Amino acid sequence: MLKSDSKKNEILVQVLSLILFISFISYPGLIKAEVVEPRADQFRAKGYEEYKQGNLEDALYYYNKAIEKGYNKAVILNDLGVLFEESGKLKEAEASYLKALELDPKYLAVYSNLAMFYKKNGPKGKAVKYFKLRYELATQEDPWRDKVKEELIEIHPEYADWFVRLEANRLNDELVKKAQEELQAEVKEKKERSKKHFAKGESLAKEQKFEEAINEFDEALRLTPGSKEIVSAKEQAKIQIVKKVLEVKTKKAMELLSSGEMTSAKEEIQEILTAIPNEPKNNPNK
Repeated sequence: MLKSDSKKNEILVQVLSLILFISFISYPGLIKAEVVEPRADQFRAKGYEEYKQGNLEDALYYYNKAIEKGYNKAVILNDLGVLFEESGKLKEAEASYLKALELDPKYLAVYSNLAMFYKKNGPKGKAVKYFKLRYELATQEDPWRDKVKEELIEIHPEYADWFVRLEANRLNDELVKKAQEELQAEVKEKKERSKKHFAKGESLAKEQKFEEAINEFDEALRLTPGSKEIVSAKEQAKIQIVKKVLEVKTKKAMELLSSGEMTSAKEEIQEILTAIPNEPKNNPNK
C-alpha cells in the first residue's frame, strides 16, 4: 500500500512539473514580472518627489535616469535647470534651460527661470530679453505678468513706458479682433437669414404665388445684395407674373375679336405688346 502511494505521489509531482513548465512557455511575461525596470516617467516622478524633500543629489540622479530612458522633454530639462542652479552648477543650469527652450519655445516657465537666472548671475541684458519675451507671450490671466513687469522695471525703470505702449497696442489688437469677429458673426447671421427667405421664396414660386415669392427674394437680397442666384430667381418669378397677365389679356382679346368688338380687342392687344419686356440691346463693345 505504501509503495502504491509513493508511486502516485511521484506521478503527481511529474504532472505538476509539466503543468508549470507549460505555463512558463505560454506566459513568459510571468517569469519577468518581478524584474521590470521603472519607466522614464516613473523616474521623473521619483526625481520630483526627492526634489520636494530637498534631496537634490537624489533628484538629479532620478532625472538623469529619466533622460537616459528617453524622457527628453522641456519640462524635465527645466526641472534639471532648477536643480543644477540650486546645487550651484550654473553652467549646467544655463545649458538645461536653453535646451528646454529649444525643445519647446512655448513652454513659458523656462523664460521666467532664464530671466531670473541671468538677473542673479548676469548678464543683465539677457535677463531683460527673457523677461520681455515672457511678458509678451503671457495671456491676460497669467499670474506672472505683474511679476515680470515689476522685475523688468526694477532692472530698467524706463521700461515703464514700454509696458504702457505694449498694453495699448495689445488692447487695440484685441478691439480690432473683437470687431472682426463680430462682423464675421453678423455676416454669417445675415447669410443664414437670407437662405431662409430664399428657400421660402422658391417654395412660394412652386405654388405659383409669385408676388409673395418676389417679396421673399427682395428680403433675401436686402441681407445678401448682389446674389446672382437670388436675382435670377426673382427675374424668373417676374416673368411668370407677366405670363399670367398675358394669358388673361390674350384670352380677353380673343373673346373681343370673336364678338366683333375690334376697337376693344386692339386695345387689349396693345396692352399685351406693352406688357412684353424688351429684349436687351446687344453691347457693340462685346
